[in-house]
Amino acid sequence: MTVMKLIATLALVLVSSSATADTTLLRKDYSQAEIINMLRAEGYNTVRDTTSDNGEKSLEIKVNGITYSMRVFNDGDLLLYFGMTGFDIDVADINDWNRRQRLTRAYLDHENDPILEADLLANAGYSAQQLTEFLAVFVEMSLRYREHLRDVNRGPTTPEEEASDHDQTVVT
Repeated sequence: MTVMKLIATLALVLVSSSATADTTLLRKDYSQAEIINMLRAEGYNTVRDTTSDNGEKSLEIKVNGITYSMRVFNDGDLLLYFGMTGFDIDVADINDWNRRQRLTRAYLDHENDPILEADLLANAGYSAQQLTEFLAVFVEMSLRYREHLRDVNRGPTTPEEEASDHDQTVVT
């Protein structure tokens, strides 16, 4: 093999491996545009920037008609948020969820509406693959949460998902 063919082969191998490594490359901080692009590349097409006027960075993500909020913190950490209204439940129902489930936390907000959240810490970095897996797991957990809430609901009302602009308190 000539030197030129060897160099060309090595260059092709390096280009191929760097293209596939992008989904597993760990970084501690991504711009919102990069997060949107990563999610869209994985088929989450309904993603929009919902950053508030005061600069609180967030995204709205719709999956199968359900809206999720993603808060993007200045340190790179992410918080996924899902809320519903119209349930007659109490703290014991929320505690039951938290005792039996991993990977999320549930609570009742100041209006007694059930909320589900999860964090992706950026301390050691995360990849595009980890980001999309984080969202996929959260979507699955939110479906289980909805089912749990329907099972324990004492009220006659029809529960609904809350709007993504729900007034939430997040410690930064």
